[in-house]
Amino acid sequence: MADLTALRGSLSDEDPTVRDYAVRVLGGQRGTEAIALWRKTLRDPDPAMRLLILERLAQHDEGRALLPEALADEDETVRARTTFWLGQGTPQHTRESDHGGRP
Repeated sequence: MADLTALRGSLSDEDPTVRDYAVRVLGGQRGTEAIALWRKTLRDPDPAMRLLILERLAQHDEGRALLPEALADEDETVRARTTFWLGQGTPQHTRESDHGGRP
């Protein structure tokens, strides 16, 4: 598991490459502290960063609970992708439907 303290600082870095890496690592984390950081990332000034974390959050139930917060995002693309991911059902349902119902 990644050091969430280090990730916290990286999520606020001025360099978008550093933030991008931190978001990718954060997307695989779980737990209360990770959720707080996910929520912080949903307020990143760069819509591309917000889309990246939303894509990661959509992949598991714990993260999907935060998706509705992005429906009020100022960016139209973020709102549209959030609507799409919310319509995909649970991550397990999505994986099964991608394989014709086979796991």
